[in-house]
Amino acid sequence: MGTAARTLVVAAILASCGSPPATGGTSATAAPPPATEQVYLATERGVTVVGQSGATVRDLPRGVAAPDWSAYYAVEPGDTTTVRVIDPATGGERRSFTLTGRYDLGSAYRVAPTGLSRNGFVLALEATPSAGRSAFAVIDLRTGATKTLSVTGDMTVDVVSDDAMSVYLVEHLRDNRYNVRLYDLAMGKLAETPIVDLKQVELSTPDNVAKGLMAGVYHASVAGTLNAWYFSFYFNPGGNPFVHALNVTARYATCILDVPSGSGSTAAGFWTLALSPNGKSLYATNAVQGVVAVYDADTLERRSTHDLKRAVAAPTATIDPTTAAVISPEGYRLYAVAEAGVVVVDTATLGLKAHLVPDRAVRSIALTADGRRLYALSLDGTKLWALDAMSGQPIATLAVPLATSIARVR
Repeated sequence: MGTAARTLVVAAILASCGSPPATGGTSATAAPPPATEQVYLATERGVTVVGQSGATVRDLPRGVAAPDWSAYYAVEPGDTTTVRVIDPATGGERRSFTLTGRYDLGSAYRVAPTGLSRNGFVLALEATPSAGRSAFAVIDLRTGATKTLSVTGDMTVDVVSDDAMSVYLVEHLRDNRYNVRLYDLAMGKLAETPIVDLKQVELSTPDNVAKGLMAGVYHASVAGTLNAWYFSFYFNPGGNPFVHALNVTARYATCILDVPSGSGSTAAGFWTLALSPNGKSLYATNAVQGVVAVYDADTLERRSTHDLKRAVAAPTATIDPTTAAVISPEGYRLYAVAEAGVVVVDTATLGLKAHLVPDRAVRSIALTADGRRLYALSLDGTKLWALDAMSGQPIATLAVPLATSIARVR
């Protein structure tokens, strides 16, 4: 939410207003959204909550939400940094903490993970980057207890453990190479050896460690709910993309290297990761390249892959990969942003089930808690469409303040 300002590409309407809203859906008339339904939109300033008129209900400062949205943590950097715990439903402040020095979310400096632990109780912040040295603050958001650390090298936060005892750092080296390093907060020191893929431990020679054991560019991540996994999707400039799986509790990592490329046009920015509601399945999808793969989110074995057989031109648009795929509450349907509209995949067969609003360019989507309505943010970030999630029928159109993604529907 605090990412550096990006240029939002204004998309032309791809077909006339009379085009059908979906292919593969039904034509039954759907009810409009409840008047009380609110949509939380991520902006460059924080989060703007809008009602069904599109008008702003309230604004939340730049920060990060707990996974279940029970709290929102606003970060105000300065000579003294303040972290405020806010009730996202009202905007009211519950408590605040201060720490000496300027710290901020990692996303303030680059595309990066949130720095929040999987349980939402611990937050790792980064000091302003400086040549040859990196500094961090790890805060227990329940008590305000804070630990600071400083290490040699260009490092950024990957994830912090739920017990605030371990913070995992990405050590950035030349040519997009990197190591994952463990800082033990209880012992107050950086582990001497990087976290390695156990399948490739024999490659961890001093020379390889010095130049970086892995090569890739971070794209998006999702926290698993089984066996303490934390999944990050990386582009590999010299090969296929991969998923880096870090076991936050057991302190080891492995890489899912068999991510299929699909038969469609190359569109690296359209890769998404989505976790099933029961936490058992991880989906890697690229609707433009026409491929979806499902993995066991515990054993990491690939269960199945499917070619969606979509022949489309590679788009130049930019979407939000962290909110470009979502799975229905019962786990039967996977929605993913395509070059235009949203494709729906049957999770039982991985087959293409429908193509919703194929005449509209979309950058972010979100489902209501009951799975009945799908909200889609226009590519230019100024319009919000509410769709019937089963048929794809548009049921509301809202003009909204400029946004980068949909953070939540409530």
